[in-house]
Amino acid sequence: MNSSNIIRKEQENILIINVKNFGLIKDAVIDSSKLNIVYGENNTNKTYLMYAILFVYMNIQKQVKIKLLPKHLEEIKQRKKLDIKISEYRDQITTKLNNKNLNNKVSSLDTFFNATEGYFQNTEIYVNSIENKKPIDVYSGVMFSYFGITIQHKYTPTTDMLHISYELNVTNMEKYFGDQIAKKLINPNENNAESFNEEIDEDITSKIVSLIEWMILSNIFDYGIPFVITSDRNGISLFSKEIAKNRIEITENLKRNKDFDYKSIRNNLEMMTSNFSEPVKMNIEYLNKLENQFKNRSYLNYNGSDSGIKFIEDWNAFLQGSFSVDEYGLYFSIKNKKINIKLPIHLASSSTKSLLLFDSFIKHVAQKGNVLFIDEPELNLNPKKQIIIARFLVRLINFGFTIYLTTHSDFIIRELNHLIILKNHKSKEQLLEKYNLDKFEQLDFNDLVVYEATKSGKIKKVNVSKNGMESSLFDETILYQMTFRDDLLFND
Repeated sequence: MNSSNIIRKEQENILIINVKNFGLIKDAVIDSSKLNIVYGENNTNKTYLMYAILFVYMNIQKQVKIKLLPKHLEEIKQRKKLDIKISEYRDQITTKLNNKNLNNKVSSLDTFFNATEGYFQNTEIYVNSIENKKPIDVYSGVMFSYFGITIQHKYTPTTDMLHISYELNVTNMEKYFGDQIAKKLINPNENNAESFNEEIDEDITSKIVSLIEWMILSNIFDYGIPFVITSDRNGISLFSKEIAKNRIEITENLKRNKDFDYKSIRNNLEMMTSNFSEPVKMNIEYLNKLENQFKNRSYLNYNGSDSGIKFIEDWNAFLQGSFSVDEYGLYFSIKNKKINIKLPIHLASSSTKSLLLFDSFIKHVAQKGNVLFIDEPELNLNPKKQIIIARFLVRLINFGFTIYLTTHSDFIIRELNHLIILKNHKSKEQLLEKYNLDKFEQLDFNDLVVYEATKSGKIKKVNVSKNGMESSLFDETILYQMTFRDDLLFND
């Protein structure tokens, strides 16, 4: 197997991905940038291709798994605070990167897409990496919040030290487990420090390991923690009430079981998503933990910068309402001078439901270096809102995020072209003001990579210049409509 099929461009510090015999796609070589777009006709496997890239991101980390040093494992059991020098783990990962081509195990594609065994047996996905140190830039904040357990982290670049602290919310733990079980999960040791049972230690250890792996991988090449927004998001959001109900029922039933333990709840809740592809499962699992996720604050919603604050303000104005969640369900509230109403999510508009996960990413998830995968950002949105979404996407990449998206929207493509041309326009300042554009709503064409998926199974790279994307797919359809209209009006 050729290890050069996926490499990182040395100067641009990006990955190039080679995919063969993947659904309708015969052979695709995909490089990447800050904003990555796949468009094309229906049934050309655009979404498949984007998820193949997501698969690569997720499997790179799986194949370079580290093991915490015994001293750190012991500290997790005994102490609330933990200091980890990242360089102590770097060699574990770089050795594996040097000794492996990181060829993704195609057999696991069946599981990833919830396909029958052997469905992807002829598929090939290759990856390789070339080390290129760059500064670690990690947002400090909440890493894990679930079942009343909150883990916070902070990284100090000058000492290369990751600081971990734990917080137990006994009230929340009692809500999930009941008084007696919660007490069993929190056991004071001889030094009066709170510690966790083995099952909780396992979750905490897993989260810390993932964070360390991500920090090191992002220091080697452009690797970020992925967040996916699927085209199934409207249906998934409708399930939120049923998910909340099932979660409560499972928890209550387990509480009544004398053999109940922490792992029982975790495993039973995970089984609720076992029959879905990994991207859909990621969305369902996120919604399943939404009550705790909404307590987290994203980098945009946390760092106090004027640009971050303005982004959130502009997003709220665009959304024209706000999402909230409790143990019984998810709601969308509209409050202004004329309306004050709180709607269960299933009664909200389809456009509102389609924006739920995007809203959550912006306000509660987004951290520096995150990679956002979004399938059809235009879903259920009118043309005006599609244009505004395009502007928000550009602002996100200018804030340091990487985005992969598929689209059928001519409005999004054309607006991105406008923002490319705007970047070097001689009257840029006047145009920014005239069209009420934020200063971050301009796009460097070097930050954009575009592919067209075709019916023949080929993935064609689209030329992008300072004048925008050179694509005829949407233009042909628009020209057809204009010609038809002219014939109707002017030809007797």
